[in-house]
Amino acid sequence: YIAKTGSGKSLVYQLPILAMEGLALIVSPLISLMSDQVQSLKDKGIRAEEYNSTVGVRTKKAIELKIKNGEVDLLYAAPETILSPLFLDFLTNEANIKYLVLDEAHTISSYGNDFRPRYKDVKVLREILNVPCIALTATADENTEADIIETLKLGKKGFDFLELRQHLDRPSIFYNTSPKKINAKKQI
Repeated sequence: YIAKTGSGKSLVYQLPILAMEGLALIVSPLISLMSDQVQSLKDKGIRAEEYNSTVGVRTKKAIELKIKNGEVDLLYAAPETILSPLFLDFLTNEANIKYLVLDEAHTISSYGNDFRPRYKDVKVLREILNVPCIALTATADENTEADIIETLKLGKKGFDFLELRQHLDRPSIFYNTSPKKINAKKQI
């Protein structure tokens, strides 16, 4: 299903997978956020790993061994990494993937994939893995949501589909503007 929230998106998939057997594959286009989330999970004793271009070859091999041995619950990966033929073959034949998470799903859309063009290609994961999938975004407008639904074929080919929405009201965030002064650096 697609969930559109303003906060706590990660908890939507992190908590359920911890109560399940198998691996959750989290596809995220934001490597720095991915790294922060994985470190935070590890600090809490949760078996999480990241697999992307910032991870060295030796570390990737160690992570693959952990996945093969069922020692990873949440695997965060960048779309380019997952869609490499070698890693995709490993995931489909060696990993016990039970749950697919597409974070920042608005980048799947034709309205957002200029940011990460390969992210639109993650749609093949739904058919290859044939596991429950959740797509999360906090910033999609109606056109983008419709494009995500169409791209992922939600509600088609036997895939059940549920859309959840939450009104975006974040009182802790506000915008304030003022005219630029001559000494902008000092003004900032």
